[in-house]
Amino acid sequence: MMRPWRTALWLLVTIALACSASQSRLAGGGQNDAAWREFRSPHFVLRTDTNREEARESLVDFETTYETLRAILFAGDPGGASPVHVVLFAHGADLRRFIPPGTIAAFVPALQDDPESEPTMLLETSFSDEARRIFLHEITHAFIGRTFSHIPLWLNEGLAKYFETMRIEPGRVVVGNPIQEFDIAANQMPSLSALLDADAAKFYAGRVEHSVEGLYQQSSYYAAAWYLVHMLLHGKAEYRGRFHDFLDALKRREPAARAWARAFDEAMLQRLAMDYLEYLRTDSLDAGFVTVDARDTEKTTAMERVMPADEVRRLWDRLRRTAARP
Repeated sequence: MMRPWRTALWLLVTIALACSASQSRLAGGGQNDAAWREFRSPHFVLRTDTNREEARESLVDFETTYETLRAILFAGDPGGASPVHVVLFAHGADLRRFIPPGTIAAFVPALQDDPESEPTMLLETSFSDEARRIFLHEITHAFIGRTFSHIPLWLNEGLAKYFETMRIEPGRVVVGNPIQEFDIAANQMPSLSALLDADAAKFYAGRVEHSVEGLYQQSSYYAAAWYLVHMLLHGKAEYRGRFHDFLDALKRREPAARAWARAFDEAMLQRLAMDYLEYLRTDSLDAGFVTVDARDTEKTTAMERVMPADEVRRLWDRLRRTAARP
């Protein structure tokens, strides 16, 4: 027979363990009690509740993508920049707490009132093709931010859309595959001059106006930016050479307007405008191939640690506040 004091002690221990388990679930707020871990590799900080093997495989994939992008276009990246932060959820239900309805991944900016907050990619371990496109889009933006001091909106979004469909194959990289979401007639897209001169209000009309018309206009500018970048990288040789000269000038921190005017003078710009309109009407566009050296990212080194419950709780609270912003 259990003595009363032992019964009381057993109840206290049981309650304490139950509270501890509850706190563990509260810390992550997720569907399981798996430990949250942080992995730090040369270019990423990955926080995840998935198993160690899957986390390390994801990290190798991220590093391979990073090194490939740097090799094919961003060789001027000076390195030493802040790492890219990623939160990888084992369960989609947890991810969907923090991303807009109908989406499967998201990039969230830092909270200005939180010094620990960092721009962060939110992904699920299943990592669909659409999620990969979002990841590539945002990684390209990260490279752009650290490689160029300032670039026009059309180039910023055009390059990011262009690299969304990048595919890594043995010994080569496939770039420039068409994006299926662009179902916009050529006569509904902006002219070359309108695209080159577009400001944020016009380019991101869908975010500003929150209307069907605004979203359609935003889509048309994104599509046009992709077409122009594709034409400058895959079109006529004279355009390709001048475009790379333009990018090199931007890497040297030359003002964008001056660099563009030097690469594309008035006569060249008139020809470019006509060819751009013709490019918009092209029924099918081919991808390109870039030869790259093999990179042994399988040996990616990563520091690993288990995240304390209070740190996980702060992470989730930060994500909730980010998701609640208008």
